[in-house]
Amino acid sequence: MTAKSRGSVEPLKWESVFYRGRTCWFCPAIVAGHRFSSVWEQVCRRCQGRMKRITPPSCWRCGRAMGHGEICGECKRRSKNRTFVRNRSVTQYQGWAKHIIRMYKFQGKREWATPLGEMMAELLWEHQKLIDLITYVPLSPARWEMRGYNQAELLAQVIARRLRVPMVSTLRRLHSEQVQSSRSRYARLQGSGHLYSLYSGRVQDKLKQKRIVIVDDVYTTGATLHACAQTIAACDPKKMESVTFAR
Repeated sequence: MTAKSRGSVEPLKWESVFYRGRTCWFCPAIVAGHRFSSVWEQVCRRCQGRMKRITPPSCWRCGRAMGHGEICGECKRRSKNRTFVRNRSVTQYQGWAKHIIRMYKFQGKREWATPLGEMMAELLWEHQKLIDLITYVPLSPARWEMRGYNQAELLAQVIARRLRVPMVSTLRRLHSEQVQSSRSRYARLQGSGHLYSLYSGRVQDKLKQKRIVIVDDVYTTGATLHACAQTIAACDPKKMESVTFAR
């Protein structure tokens, strides 16, 4: 299966490089930025203002926005039962961010992988500069066929390109899944174990003693990312973290 058929980000055309950036990534508003500007300069002030970006203080483990303290109550309750992964997210999962994710995942706005991935890359650069490889949460074959692309994979491609680190397909989904957004919080927490396996036997050597970042679009309960981390942990990585656009 070719990279393009698996849903890779299509290469930019020269006319889009020089002229695309005159409008906001998410609406028709005119912005001063261009393709070589910071990603936030390519988003209009109105769209920026509608996103609730997560800034300190936030939970050290899951990245949840919080008023004080280092670890949120939810992480304290569940930390003993989970493979440790430190998560960072760009914005809170509400309002405009929810709309962006819905359009990106379900309405074919795959070009939005570029601004979302660049925002996530900038966040990683601010918090963690030592990264050996980027990987991502896989979709089941049925879900991939229905959607035509894996939104997490496209984000991982952008992040890896921006940070100049390799992207590796490490995991595969063992069986088809119910759409996470349609499941209750309790069901997500209880039903994400043993869902993933290594993509191939050769992957294990690539992960051993590596600093790994797992990419997904949204962190809700964290069950999906922790299930992925549990599988990768068997390969003896040096460190695992995750990054999402929304939390």
